[in-house]
Amino acid sequence: MNARTTRGMIAAGMCVASLAGAAAARADWGIVDPYLSTVWFSTPFSPPATLLVVPDGSGPGFTAARTINRQIVDATVIARAINDMGLAETSLQREEWSLVWRGGNVVACANGLAPDHDTLADGTTAWSTPPRAGGQSQALVRPAWLGQQLLSTAGLALQVNSPDLNGDLVVDLLDVARFAQDFGSGVYQFRSDLSYDGVVNLSDIIPMVQHYGARCP
Repeated sequence: MNARTTRGMIAAGMCVASLAGAAAARADWGIVDPYLSTVWFSTPFSPPATLLVVPDGSGPGFTAARTINRQIVDATVIARAINDMGLAETSLQREEWSLVWRGGNVVACANGLAPDHDTLADGTTAWSTPPRAGGQSQALVRPAWLGQQLLSTAGLALQVNSPDLNGDLVVDLLDVARFAQDFGSGVYQFRSDLSYDGVVNLSDIIPMVQHYGARCP
């Protein structure tokens, strides 16, 4: 083996090693970094707000959440996906995303808590359309990508309740029984305050009746 051949083999080996190193360096590209990615409400308001969720998606959208004084507020949630290189992650499928409340019993139909669209050129996606879900929570909420919650914030102050009080994804007599129990107890129960005015009263019967029978599509 002459010197020229040897040098060629060494150069080829270095090239392969370099490419392997570059591939390793790029291995994490396309992975959302939960600490660099961010989340916020599209419109500032005095939290918390409450959103009524219904399994068949017949409830209001995030744009029509309520504060305790019955003011309607736009609680659209926006998340920006950033990878570990500090770059925006584009075209992440909406079905890979969901929302996770840090307490309560919120459950969703298939993709019922997915955002409106895939991530855009700046890495953002948004939740504004009516979710398909049930249950309730007064805890903070975070977006999650493939089950990994975004950790750049403790969460957003967006509560949810539903005529599907027990979170079995159908509004039926079991929920009516729980509502009747709360209505007659004289003790405030957030889960049955469906109009979110700080008291369980006749105004809460309307959404219960309106959405009776609702279930996942």
